[in-house]
Amino acid sequence: MRVRHGGLDIGDLVYSRSKRRLFFKYAPEWLASGFSISPVELPLRDGWFEAPDEPFGGNFGVFDDSLPDGWGRRIFYEYLRAKGIEYGSLTVVEKLALIGSSGRGSLEYFPQCGIDGGLPEGEPAILAEEVRALLQGRFNGDFGKWARLSGASGGARPKVHICHEGREWIVKFGDSPDPEAMGKMEYQYALTAAKAGLQMPEAELFEGGYFGVRRFDRDGDGNRLLMLSAAGLLCGEQGFMLLDYKDLLAATLDLTGDLSEVEKMFRLMCFNVLAKNCDDHARNFAFLRGGDGRWRVAPGFDLTYAPCLFGRQATTVAGKYAEIGLPEVLEAASGLNLDPAAARLVWEQVKTAVEEDRLVYLARDTLASREAPGSEA
Repeated sequence: MRVRHGGLDIGDLVYSRSKRRLFFKYAPEWLASGFSISPVELPLRDGWFEAPDEPFGGNFGVFDDSLPDGWGRRIFYEYLRAKGIEYGSLTVVEKLALIGSSGRGSLEYFPQCGIDGGLPEGEPAILAEEVRALLQGRFNGDFGKWARLSGASGGARPKVHICHEGREWIVKFGDSPDPEAMGKMEYQYALTAAKAGLQMPEAELFEGGYFGVRRFDRDGDGNRLLMLSAAGLLCGEQGFMLLDYKDLLAATLDLTGDLSEVEKMFRLMCFNVLAKNCDDHARNFAFLRGGDGRWRVAPGFDLTYAPCLFGRQATTVAGKYAEIGLPEVLEAASGLNLDPAAARLVWEQVKTAVEEDRLVYLARDTLASREAPGSEA
């Protein structure tokens, strides 16, 4: 399988059935003028790289980022099942071939056997009704359309890719247990995050209730940007209590070489802690490589109230899971040459925005509404 970026050949992927893992090698032309697509696991050098068994099941983190999880995987299950194929029986290369050119970021995989067709203009209300049918097991429509709309997406909640005013957008819908006002809540989180100084993608509340963001893995001209999650970068498994912000901040400095990018990640850490977004696992942080060759912290995404399991953040702060305050966030950033006074100011700015908008109380009230039939969200 050939991997491409921006129409250029990056290298080749080969799957070994005997070893049950991928091997990758950069193309000679990419070695001559390209760059490392994953500095930790795939430095720019000649020769074959062998993927480890864990944590990505014989895959490399940067390519695992292209594969769907949650909702997208569920859609592919149904799409393939209708054809008599079990998704779990496919090799990693076959799954990447399904993604083809439709994955997150800029990587494309050839030959591909993905679902052809362009994105529709946004009609969220119609799509929301189909989502309800899918969740309730009564959908009898075209699974091929849904594989095209959302098959490459990540995250647990249903979502689609649409064209809105000539740009690509992601629109999210509630899952079965979600309250009706879930979209409004996430929209408010996005507004407050921007108010708190976080870099955020353009957001919109479609038809009064469906939260959408403009795709940030595209530049202003619609060109695809290379995207690498923190899980993919650090070869870390998505999961609970497997990453600490101290390591994430250090990795941000190593990758970007820019303290202003470290400050972006620091501000995001403060927001997650203060706004009680405990779903801050390694896949919910990402980096983008622009046309200027620089790596940058991606805008904030999947920022919403997520009740903490056992009261704990998914990513620890200086080794602490809970009861995190200013001393812990300052400790996480120690040794990175961030000005302590500036770091304290960031914490206070985020805290003020979260408290002024009563963000956590709003979220708790919204979630509580699902327990009270007939209550207003």
